[in-house]
Amino acid sequence: MSIYSDALNAYLDRKGENGPTQSEFAEAVGCTQAAMSRYAAGKRLPPSDLAIKIDQASEGRVPLSLWRVVAAEKAGLGAVAA
Repeated sequence: MSIYSDALNAYLDRKGENGPTQSEFAEAVGCTQAAMSRYAAGKRLPPSDLAIKIDQASEGRVPLSLWRVVAAEKAGLGAVAA
């Protein structure tokens, strides 16, 4: 898990807000439910263009800035300013 997948899960698991299902959200941003499941589980990081769509579709609740931090860590660059 990562801070990005934690934010994605928090967005998808909102209780009482009638948020989208994982499948609905995946369709809204243009990926498969299987891919969204991998992103939520922290097994993969979405490509940057999809991370932008996720940020927009979640109204900033899954911010691109978190994606940047995780991407930098995976690249071995350590923490970067968000």
